[in-house]
Amino acid sequence: MSIEELREQNVLLPEDEWGKHSRDTTVPQLPLAIVLAVAIVSIAVALVGDGGLLTWIGTGTFVATLYVVTWMFDRAVLRQRQRVREKRQTVRATSSSASDATD
Repeated sequence: MSIEELREQNVLLPEDEWGKHSRDTTVPQLPLAIVLAVAIVSIAVALVGDGGLLTWIGTGTFVATLYVVTWMFDRAVLRQRQRVREKRQTVRATSSSASDATD
């Protein structure tokens, strides 16, 4: 996608806000590490299964961990979006009260 398409869909922050927000992740690190460890183990189980029941258990577990990781990152994006909105409202309220004080 081009930047113009992302702007049209209102995905990007306004250019004057680029680089002004924290880039810290809102993904919980420990649960993510646990899920990724389970994913790695499930791949090993699928390989050891050699086409039998363990292969299907490993494959099913891996698919489930893919879903969980996707869900975790989606929730993190929503938390980050909320954080930016709250910060934006705080800045607006501060600048509004500052302009009221100068009047």
